[in-house]
Amino acid sequence: MRTKICTSLGALLLFLAPLGCSDPDAPSPEQPPAEPEFIDVTESTEEHIEKETPGCYYNYFRFQNASDHTVYIGFATIYGWESTVLYIRPGEQATHWVVLERLPGIGLVDVLVTDLSMMGFIQFWVNAPAPNEFPPLGGGKPGQQRWLADDLDTMALYSFYEGLEYDSPRATPKDPARWTFERFSDYRVRWTYRITNEDHDEAVRQTLERWADRDEEEK
Repeated sequence: MRTKICTSLGALLLFLAPLGCSDPDAPSPEQPPAEPEFIDVTESTEEHIEKETPGCYYNYFRFQNASDHTVYIGFATIYGWESTVLYIRPGEQATHWVVLERLPGIGLVDVLVTDLSMMGFIQFWVNAPAPNEFPPLGGGKPGQQRWLADDLDTMALYSFYEGLEYDSPRATPKDPARWTFERFSDYRVRWTYRITNEDHDEAVRQTLERWADRDEEEK
């Protein structure tokens, strides 16, 4: 009988223990901040996968605008300039892909961009006129409009031929830590860069420096 009483009492104490130790004023465990959601303004990687050509290699580049400014993006790999210039407003993201085919006969064997040293350069233009809203060209025919211009628009240029910048104190796509790399298969990778207000500030800094050098040369 004694054994049964002790067992019942022990079970009762275990049941009551959590009730007696709870602290209503104790802070709740902090939840990690939710990842922001971005609106796709181009076809996404996931949407384009079903259109891929078998045997080709796809390098996807996704740019997310987490800043308060509009941004144009132009970029090149070591294989050449990508003619598409992306435009994203705050809260938007755009994806562009570079398709390559392995051609050992001409030395084209590294067809997946698995290292940022395979990039050529990246340009960010911030707060330039929206597409179709550029002012007309001076002296141009009616309807002719100017395009992005380094001497008129705020722009940051990053050349990867000069090397990467690890743990850079400034916002730069040349810092691998600022990218997210995903390898989906032996034929498909994706690089994601999130643009912030720091990138805008760096574009302003580079532009003022570039314009100051230009004015000095014109004196």
